[in-house]
Amino acid sequence: MLNANPDIIIGILLYLTSILFGISLTDLFLNRTVKERLYRIGAGVVVGFILSTYIILLFEIVAMRFIDISVMLTSLIEIVISYTIIRRIGNSTSLSPGPLKAEFKQNRMRYLGIILLTLFFVLLQIAGVHQHGNGIWTSYNYGSDLLFHIGIGNSLIYSGFPPSYPYIYNTTNVFPFIGDFYTEILSYNGFGILGSTYMVNFLLWFSLICMLMLFFDRIGKNPKASFFAVVLFIFFSLGLNFLILTGFNLSLPGLTHFSVDQISNRGLLAILSSLYYNFSDPFVNNLIIQHDYLFGLPFVLLILTFVFYSFIDAPESTIIRKRYLISAVFVGILFGLLPLVDPFGFIFAFVFSLTLFVITISGSALRNFRNRRNRRPTGVTTKRLAASWLAFGISAALVSLPSIIYISSQNKISNFYGYMLDSNLWYHTGISIIGIFYSHIAFWINSIGLLFVLGIIGLVYLGRKGIIAFIPALIIFILINIFRFQPQFGDSNKLTTFFSLFLALSTALLLYRLFTARSGKSGILLKSLSGILFFLVVCGGIGGTYYVFTTSSHTYTGLEASATSWLINNTNSNDIFQSNCFNHTYDFVTTTAGRKSVLDMYIYAYSDGIMPNNFDATAVYDQFYSFFSSPTPSCSLVDEYNVSYIVLENITKIGTQYNCAPANFSAFDNSSNFTNIYNAEGPQSEHIAIYKSRC
Repeated sequence: MLNANPDIIIGILLYLTSILFGISLTDLFLNRTVKERLYRIGAGVVVGFILSTYIILLFEIVAMRFIDISVMLTSLIEIVISYTIIRRIGNSTSLSPGPLKAEFKQNRMRYLGIILLTLFFVLLQIAGVHQHGNGIWTSYNYGSDLLFHIGIGNSLIYSGFPPSYPYIYNTTNVFPFIGDFYTEILSYNGFGILGSTYMVNFLLWFSLICMLMLFFDRIGKNPKASFFAVVLFIFFSLGLNFLILTGFNLSLPGLTHFSVDQISNRGLLAILSSLYYNFSDPFVNNLIIQHDYLFGLPFVLLILTFVFYSFIDAPESTIIRKRYLISAVFVGILFGLLPLVDPFGFIFAFVFSLTLFVITISGSALRNFRNRRNRRPTGVTTKRLAASWLAFGISAALVSLPSIIYISSQNKISNFYGYMLDSNLWYHTGISIIGIFYSHIAFWINSIGLLFVLGIIGLVYLGRKGIIAFIPALIIFILINIFRFQPQFGDSNKLTTFFSLFLALSTALLLYRLFTARSGKSGILLKSLSGILFFLVVCGGIGGTYYVFTTSSHTYTGLEASATSWLINNTNSNDIFQSNCFNHTYDFVTTTAGRKSVLDMYIYAYSDGIMPNNFDATAVYDQFYSFFSSPTPSCSLVDEYNVSYIVLENITKIGTQYNCAPANFSAFDNSSNFTNIYNAEGPQSEHIAIYKSRC
């Protein structure tokens, strides 16, 4: 695999001990909440990956970046703790073959569905990112953020903590880097780019499916409908735009409609132009391309399931027991790790927990007041219930506070958690409040389509407890129609995931009721209607998946792989670089090589809102653009930004927009200010040259 090194035994050890560690902890602390052993394995995978990463990070901070030592110490600790837990719980471990086999026989069809769906995503992953010749080829969606996430992980591998954004000058990295860091540790320790991506993502897809099933099982109380809710959630994308495929274009105010070709190439994006808002479906635009999202979502779902089950679904008297208090502290710690794993999941988990806290505490206080008036036994007091919540809340607050302070320390164009959509929202384009409300509803119907319509109808089948759990999702849904939580629309839109979760579940419950409502001729009609509606909801996602399997572009070439290896072995990770290919997301300097640049991935610098103070990116871009094509490259810019190396690239990639500034290779070759130290040429006039500054 590309970029592999001989230390693969260290990577294999970490990978296996992470999984064992996470499963052992889940078996010990969450066996009441997650009773199914297969689900506990799915939960343990993501818990182990994340906890391992944080332990390595702590060692890195203390041990001054001895990455191999940090990894080996982490694996040793995990082996000792896992062995101790397994000895204590015995046959209760999820990995016991006998009980696991018996559970599989009892739930054969559901578990087969989970396995088949996981295998489907494994094939999708391989189709989306694969090696061909000496390079990496990707589908449109998989390739768009792949190297960016590799660069985020490498920013910790090669520069230590606190990491800097590799693609923007002198700026601390506050991106949720935990998932990328773990993956790149495996890459660094022998798995290579593709190997680490495959090994992590294969299990993350399995973990996500298990956690979706668990969440839907607990909320909807219908295991048969839960599997279809998973399929609806993953593949519902495209909304009513599927009507375009039949030549019918639905006309709604404020909407921009795309042709079939644009739907494929833009990832099924719908735009509400009058309100500057957009919707990007969780599968095609988030789960496929954003590694942190795939890493964080199953972790968030586990936390949400615990909170719901412990404080809403389980008998009130159970949550005051010592076992539940310990579990609450454990999940509170997991909750506190979320900001650097999935900040948007952290936002929703906070709103979810706070809402359920208010509802349960007020409900308990009201019941106790009525019981005292009627001279009945009061049962669990409000104080004892509040103590259980405090065990959860205090541990979550203590663990999350350092991450929140760290994230807030970043100088950004906008705050990480609060970007106002439009100061003139209610008066924009002169439409009334009713008109805006109508435009919003029309937008969401068009974006989410039948899932929105059927999901709203199906809420009646959620039951009282399910509706309580839905309230936080509704609150977030209202907020995202008013605020934009990140300058980047796609990032801000991740919060719609949780509203879509409940719509998928309620739609599945509605369609299941239709399917099982009657027998005879009327029953056949209802079953047919249920099947047709199910297909119409998921057909857009199926189309997007087809696009992944049938498109391919050259994301990372063999020439770049060779240059990456040379940079890692021959330059210092603290040196500053500048490449002429700084206006795209595919440059090897700040991604696979993990080297810092004055300005790279220009589009991300703006969309993420991370411009540092006194740094005019547009002016710097223009200056370097002229610098690379100059017949006499000077030292002024190089001295100003302390640049040690200049990288000139002339790369041709099939199916990839590779925007580089024109570079005058001969001018740098003949300049006394720069020395050529690396030169490589490939097919189709490809050329990479690296120059050391003599300024």
